[in-house]
Amino acid sequence: MNSRKLFSFIRKFNIMLIFFVGILSLGLLTIVASFVLQERMSTKHVNNVSNVAGEEVKKLKVEIGDFARIEGSQVFRSPISVKQEYSFSYGSKEASSIRNYLFFNQENKSTYWLKNGNDALILSADYLPESNYNWTQRTIVAFVYVIVEKDTNSDERFTENDLKNIAISDANGLRYKVILKNVNRLNGLSLLENGHILIFYSTVSAVKVAEVDLQLQQILSDVEMTILNDRKK
Repeated sequence: MNSRKLFSFIRKFNIMLIFFVGILSLGLLTIVASFVLQERMSTKHVNNVSNVAGEEVKKLKVEIGDFARIEGSQVFRSPISVKQEYSFSYGSKEASSIRNYLFFNQENKSTYWLKNGNDALILSADYLPESNYNWTQRTIVAFVYVIVEKDTNSDERFTENDLKNIAISDANGLRYKVILKNVNRLNGLSLLENGHILIFYSTVSAVKVAEVDLQLQQILSDVEMTILNDRKK
């Protein structure tokens, strides 16, 4: 009789234990599913991305950034950013990208754009010289830009994964000119004493270095660098 009561108690205890474990597991699954759904439905933020599939864009906003003085001059520069919000079936994404620069010259009170149009994506804008070399005051002489103007990988977006162009301008933002096209990556810059610059860059199939005359805005040489994969002993 006592054995029957004991077995009955154990069986009821196991049933209750299974029931409570099931309730607890269901609650945990509900919480996890809620977090996953909230994460998927929330707005994702990415930089240096421009969506070119216009039918997906829900909102578009143009913003003018803070003006900063270009060292060694009375010219100020501000980035012009475009924010796009586009939706998916499970949520939305907000992409921000720099499309242009606005310049203000304090001396003659003039205002002008770096380039015509805001369609291209500007990935970077490096100034030269990059450091002051212990000078008391650095004077910027030029800017070098990496830009995306075509969707070369056909993903309906301008991103770092597309082929790029390299452009230059004077320190005041004038004389903007594309100097190299179909570049995979900018690998380095160097300002020479004669006013020329060396642009190290890579394409899909080679690593190159171009010497550019800043005053004439012309390529003086464009040399493919020899890379030895295997060294013979």
